[in-house]
Amino acid sequence: DILKDMNITDTVVTPATNALFEENNDILLDNTAKDIFHSTIAKIMYIARIIRVDVLTAANYLSSRVDCPNIQDWKKLIRICKYLNNNKDKCNIFKNNVQLLPVVYSDASFIIHADATSRTGIIACAAGGILYATSKKQHEISKSSAEAELIAANQAVEIAIYIRNLLNELINYNDKITINIDNKSTIQMINNNKPNHMRTKHIKMKYFWIKQYIDSQEITINHVPTNFNYADVLTKPLYGTRFKSLINSILYQRK
Repeated sequence: DILKDMNITDTVVTPATNALFEENNDILLDNTAKDIFHSTIAKIMYIARIIRVDVLTAANYLSSRVDCPNIQDWKKLIRICKYLNNNKDKCNIFKNNVQLLPVVYSDASFIIHADATSRTGIIACAAGGILYATSKKQHEISKSSAEAELIAANQAVEIAIYIRNLLNELINYNDKITINIDNKSTIQMINNNKPNHMRTKHIKMKYFWIKQYIDSQEITINHVPTNFNYADVLTKPLYGTRFKSLINSILYQRK
């Protein structure tokens, strides 16, 4: 029991603050605390990937800090635990009385990390539940938000094609899978199969392979307003009604 092991009794309403990705030269944890930090993050990452995507962004970031965690990182870990203590009954549920309708949400936060990299967030849903979710720091530095979104969209397409192939083997599923993106410039680049203009001409052509799957009727790219892009919660720490609204849309409250 994570909360029992960490002796958590307090609660908070969000798993992270706006300072989640900030790094400083705070005092490093001693070896005992470091081992506890590593073990606890591993446990949280396990449940975050399966049933608790609401803590995935914070947990994924802290998993990159396990080699040299400091006091600041420890406080961020405690906050995740306090949030879980306040939301023990949230869960991921698949329903048998709704249509399958697999759909993938893709998003990116531009230059959100200290090293000027962006962050990808992807959620794949079907039958009312979450099939797959990821929150991951991008390896390349993007020069525009549209480029960061295109990098995220590439990974989203890979996931969509994998899900479609799996469903095809299991239930002979042949319909298109919709990928929802909230950046119109990115969608235009995908449909044109090339950069839009001089400001995006630098984008590497390796990211322009998505069009072939649109033409083959395997996927479709759809624009969705940011407020309805569930992947937004996996690109940065959100709070208030925005966080609550997105999480309540993708997770259920166990009765």
